[in-house]
Amino acid sequence: MPGNGSVERGKWFAVFEKGSAVPGKGSMERARGSVEKPKGFVVCGKGCTETPKGFVVYGKGSVETLNGSVVCGKGSVEKLKGSVVCGKGSVEKPKGFVVCGKGSVEKPKGFVVCGKGFVEKPKGSVVCGKGSVV
Repeated sequence: MPGNGSVERGKWFAVFEKGSAVPGKGSMERARGSVEKPKGFVVCGKGCTETPKGFVVYGKGSVETLNGSVVCGKGSVEKLKGSVVCGKGSVEKPKGFVVCGKGSVEKPKGFVVCGKGFVEKPKGSVVCGKGSVV
């Protein structure tokens, strides 16, 4: 894992800029411009997210998906095929990991990322501080 709290998880998204995965009201934001993840995930500007298979997230948590999702409230999103986004930026993806609160991440099979980039990997290494990983 690179420094500054960045996290890349499977085919979902690589969004951690100094410890905040999904800040504010459901928006995904990278403070330093755009990111392109080779296997179909682009994060750009102030929370704009676009994936080639019909998923766009922009502004303060507004979401439009082309393949069967529900958008409600201020940024709460339920994506019927696999992942649930609810409340103020909390995300639950049933098959693998949970993202909750203000950028905290729990991945059941291996490691926990919580707070401001703090990482604990149960089987071996513990990383504290601002997201650096050993």
